[in-house]
Amino acid sequence: MNRLLKHTLPLLLFMPAAATLSAKDSGPLMQITKLALAGDAKSQCNLGVSYMEVGRSPKDYAEAVKLFRKSAEQGNVQAQNNLGHAYYLGHGVKKNPGEAVKWFRMAAEQGHRVAEFSYGIMFLLGEGVPENTAEAVKWIHKSAKQGLPEAQTMMGFFCESGTEVPKSEAQALRWFRKSAEQGNSIAQCVLGRSYMSGIGVQKNKVEAAKWIRKSAEQGLAQAEFLTGINYCAGLGVPQDYTEGAKWLRKAADKGQHSAQLQLGYLYREGHGVPKNPKEAVKWYRKAADQGDPEAQNALGLCYEDGRGVFRSQSKAAKWYRLAFEKGEMSGQVNLGRCYATGFGVKKNVVDAYALWKLVEPRNPEVKKLLALVSKEMTPEQIVEGQKRAEELRRGIL
Repeated sequence: MNRLLKHTLPLLLFMPAAATLSAKDSGPLMQITKLALAGDAKSQCNLGVSYMEVGRSPKDYAEAVKLFRKSAEQGNVQAQNNLGHAYYLGHGVKKNPGEAVKWFRMAAEQGHRVAEFSYGIMFLLGEGVPENTAEAVKWIHKSAKQGLPEAQTMMGFFCESGTEVPKSEAQALRWFRKSAEQGNSIAQCVLGRSYMSGIGVQKNKVEAAKWIRKSAEQGLAQAEFLTGINYCAGLGVPQDYTEGAKWLRKAADKGQHSAQLQLGYLYREGHGVPKNPKEAVKWYRKAADQGDPEAQNALGLCYEDGRGVFRSQSKAAKWYRLAFEKGEMSGQVNLGRCYATGFGVKKNVVDAYALWKLVEPRNPEVKKLLALVSKEMTPEQIVEGQKRAEELRRGIL
């Protein structure tokens, strides 16, 4: 399963639950209660939804589950699906994936499109049933054909990766578009990125920005980040750093590390926000603490220059090392510079040579640095540096 699909699963799994637990207006609450007490299955389900939507205490959830069960045992397919979600999420009842699967299956076999999707997801996750991707795709496809946008989005990912279906960018795009047109934020973001890159569709930056913005307006952090980038770079929209900063902050506040990094850059340069080195460092650090290598390198530079923080050679070298260990080229060059000059670390020309030799194929400018450090080295040290570079290339840190 590809990385994007894994990251998307939690969002997709819970969205149908929210959509399902929305009572259809069938009259005043008193009338619904009266019918529920008289044993009407539909009213029991709707009253259960009302309790679940209130959800002010565990008692509300427990009462909802009681009503769902009464309705479900009478064969109400909506209540069966809702009961499955209650068991999966542990709302009003002890979390039990196996019991969730039982109720999802019951509703799915009657053609309930949300239950079909949820049942398929359980096979995909291997929760309550043995993991079975083929079975997952089968049920999710059934749901997608009935028009459930979350299922259509999943089918897009399956087609994109070739998971139990023929790999096809064109077919993936068709599914994403169907879902996006129904307002699914994930599909809107994916569709926008497809227009931006020209994968499966003719490149169109304006169309890309439009779909990504639609997704961002629904609060998807990745789309908020991309919308911010679009405004800062003028991709498909007029360049507007203030608008860009607004969207980047929305994503950054949700912990999106790339947005945190870019917001740091804006504060460093004073684009769309007041120039503020300390604020830049704050956002670099948030991203760096999440392991963003570019942010780690940026934070190292701040410590080296004393911008927004007290100057510290050792902390600069520390952040450069972390960036290098994640494969960030600038961090690697900067760490090499630390070793070459003894900046924050014990001077070691062999390690400096090795780091620069390793990055040389990707950065021809490093040849000048290699030439300079070579003048300080013996032939034996150069051989040792080349050996060390090869070890680093093979991942022996």
